[in-house]
Amino acid sequence: MERRPRSGPIRSREQPAAGRWVTGWTPLAAIRLLAVVGATSLLPAAGAMPPSVRAADRDNNGMVRVAVGGTLVVRLDAQLETGYGWEVAIVDRQVLEPTGTPIVESIHTAQPGVPEQQVFEFRAVRAGSTPLELHYRRPWEKDVPPQKVFSLRVEVR
Repeated sequence: MERRPRSGPIRSREQPAAGRWVTGWTPLAAIRLLAVVGATSLLPAAGAMPPSVRAADRDNNGMVRVAVGGTLVVRLDAQLETGYGWEVAIVDRQVLEPTGTPIVESIHTAQPGVPEQQVFEFRAVRAGSTPLELHYRRPWEKDVPPQKVFSLRVEVR
């Protein structure tokens, strides 16, 4: 009978003792190691992401503080089917930078006119302060003042 080499790890002919792994680790030692690793993962890590700061309609004309590298999420009520929508009008992009286009969140119902929310996300680029102003307007009405203005003072530290 011809013997072919096996794939996989080489094993000794001796069987490991019951409850022990070939490496010498006991299940209890492995559980202890996992407990220590899990507990240290709850501690703040060096270089952890700064928390996200949230603002909404109720924060109009207010002030918020955001850590450098953190995010500011602004959630504003809108009825986009009327043609109106929020747009960024004033911000110092060297301090606070939009991360992309706003997303729209809505309650999924069959009723027309149900309010939606436009959600804007900004990244705090460097320390400083900037006004943040968003205008609620129809994009094709260039010479018409906005229907609403949302204003926020943002301090980045």
